[in-house]
Amino acid sequence: MSFTNSGNRSFSQRVCGSLLVVLLAVAGIGGSVARAQLSGKGEIKGTVSDPTGAVVASATVTATAVATGVSISRTTSQAGNYDITPLDAGVYTVTVMATGFQKQTQTNLQVNALEIRDYSPVLTVGSSTETVTVTSQPPQLETSNATLGATMEQEMYSALPIEMGAYGNPDQRRATDFAFLMPGVQGNNTNGNPTTNTGIVNGSGSRGAVSDVYIDGIPFVRAGGNGDPRYVWTAMSVDAVDQFQVQTTGYSAIYEGQGIQNYTIKQGGKNLHGSVYEFFRNTALDTWGFFGPLPNPATGKKAKPVEHSNEYGIDLGGPLVPFGKWREKLFFFGNYNGFAYTAINPTQLTFPTPAQQAGNFQGVVTGGIYDPYTQTQCTANNTGAKPCRYRYGMVYGGTPGANGGAVTACPTNPSSCLDIIPASEFSAVALAMQSFLPSGIGTGLSNNFVAPNPTGLKNWSTTDRIDYVIGSKDTMTMLAAIGRQASRNPQSQTTAGRNVGPVPYNWGQTFAPKTAVGVIEETHIFTPNIVNQIKYGYARYNGPTFDADALPAYAASTMGITNLPVGAAHDAFPITTFAGTNAPTNWAGNGPNVTIAENYTVLDNVQWVKANHTITIGSQIAWMLYNTVSATGGSTPLTLSNAVTETEGLNNAFTAIANTGASYASFLVGQIDKPSFTTY
Repeated sequence: MSFTNSGNRSFSQRVCGSLLVVLLAVAGIGGSVARAQLSGKGEIKGTVSDPTGAVVASATVTATAVATGVSISRTTSQAGNYDITPLDAGVYTVTVMATGFQKQTQTNLQVNALEIRDYSPVLTVGSSTETVTVTSQPPQLETSNATLGATMEQEMYSALPIEMGAYGNPDQRRATDFAFLMPGVQGNNTNGNPTTNTGIVNGSGSRGAVSDVYIDGIPFVRAGGNGDPRYVWTAMSVDAVDQFQVQTTGYSAIYEGQGIQNYTIKQGGKNLHGSVYEFFRNTALDTWGFFGPLPNPATGKKAKPVEHSNEYGIDLGGPLVPFGKWREKLFFFGNYNGFAYTAINPTQLTFPTPAQQAGNFQGVVTGGIYDPYTQTQCTANNTGAKPCRYRYGMVYGGTPGANGGAVTACPTNPSSCLDIIPASEFSAVALAMQSFLPSGIGTGLSNNFVAPNPTGLKNWSTTDRIDYVIGSKDTMTMLAAIGRQASRNPQSQTTAGRNVGPVPYNWGQTFAPKTAVGVIEETHIFTPNIVNQIKYGYARYNGPTFDADALPAYAASTMGITNLPVGAAHDAFPITTFAGTNAPTNWAGNGPNVTIAENYTVLDNVQWVKANHTITIGSQIAWMLYNTVSATGGSTPLTLSNAVTETEGLNNAFTAIANTGASYASFLVGQIDKPSFTTY
């Protein structure tokens, strides 16, 4: 049986919360051997018997890790039972020796983290100088508990004929994405996506996840939501992960009674080993597609869409000191992984035509555009269909231009000035903001510009581990991982995210999050039956987002907008939105901000094995900090929302006339529908 006492979690967006989880697991009281492996570790257990089925007491069972040569021995009880724990994931050779029986050796015994490997050998009567070697593996089915889950080895998912990244989107290979291939798993992300949320159990919870992410048996929870996989995939490559486990039902109390994803990091051994790898794709290797060569809308020439991806790295592991006694006492593993991605996906955008930039809105809307500065000239004498605003270029009786001066440039033929805004009404701010528009804008009212839409990523990570066999009773593991996932060249024209045009009109995003993870573990064997495990872990995720348009040449203050607060409102190109028929694509669109999440976790477990009973008592304490800066510098970018309202026609009842007005005309004459920004 098991008992779990879990403390409450209290989170605040700006104030760090605290988490206290006390785990008390008492197993085997009913008389059967229950699961007992320590956090993040594996275990071998079973019963030694003779050919008649009688149990063999006082037999010595030794498990030796093939990679490191480190051995752990246990003696069978009067009931013939033994329990070897804790064991790192890996391949083991198990030998059994007992008086009056031949020595038996079992090779190729795979031990997985979070699992108990059942191995119950039957000894052969004979001299102990004789050895029976069994090379075939015993069945791996775990029958000691009702946990539902599975383990996937790195060799398995690295060999799959698919490149998984960002849940099917361009990005580096990510071990956390492969969890969705495990049996019994389905994607139930109700908030976010697999980049920020596991969501593989039942999709409930504040962020759609009732699963925690563990690294070598230590949980890393982000105060902003449970089950955040970024502590793994942003700092550790697929090639640094040895295996991972997913458990969906019957979780042990030691794992907080929730769904589990555990990632075990590779370790070194007594022999030096390593690998160099590269995964790549290149446009030159792509086919032309089903319809054959098609012209590139950006150039008119036949070309394939540009998409290049390179993921490369190196693994190296072995003895830290390759001679003397240290060769089998101190081991290291290191991995460096780099990822570079570039793509050019020509995208059609709508920009104001050269005519619109000059104030000519003829043919933009069927009802035309109206001068907002003539609204005050609507009097009681204007009856019937006569408007309370005058259409640019239209004369309503009297001398041409007498009703507001809109047609003074062409008094003899006013229709030639229809829907043309005189330059005298242009806003200096609008002229400054449109001065960066590119050449090559077509005359069409929509989809008149082909933006190259360059996107790119430049990621790297390094994962390093040292294992130290201090003595026969003490071992220590130290793990450190650091990574950065970022759009290429932040604050430049090459951004990652939404469709983009040229700076400062890009509607994109630049980012450069950094992740750091550290784990220290020490295991002490007080007696062959009493083992203590202590772990300390630290994780930090720093996710800044930059504004590619926050440059002096594009600043709102440079555009001529005054009285703005410090921060992006003052320093960045204004976010400018347009509404209505044939409206231009929105300009800019991303403000600078940063989120920092930190996790400090310490856990201690003491395990006591007595005959066929196992008792594990443990405690866990976690401190979590979650700090957000919604607007780096103190304010969000200034947003200028433009609508048709300001240049649509009004009748003498001040009711809008249908199919009139243009949002870019409103912008050009300085009639912004709604300016806004937020200060913090």
